[in-house]
Amino acid sequence: MAYTSIRVATEVRDRLSVIAEQRGTSLGQLLAELAAATPTPGELTERGRACQEFLEREYGHVVTDDDIAAADEWLHRHLGVPG
Repeated sequence: MAYTSIRVATEVRDRLSVIAEQRGTSLGQLLAELAAATPTPGELTERGRACQEFLEREYGHVVTDDDIAAADEWLHRHLGVPG
C-alpha cells in the first residue's frame, strides 16, 4: 500500500490525534475508517435509487420529486443535512 501526506491545520491534526488515541487506534486508521464509512455523492444517489425501486416493488409506492424534496427539507431542518 502506498502512503501520502495530508495537510491540515495543526488544531485539526491535534483533535484527530486525541480522537484516535481515545479509540485506541492510529490517526491513519481513524481517517481510513472515516473514509470507508462516509458515502460519496454517487453512492448516496445509488442508495436512493435502490430505495425507490424497493418501495415501488414491495409496496407499490412511486416516489415523486415532491417526496424527495420533502425528505430533503426534513433532513435539513431536523438533522442539519445540507440541502
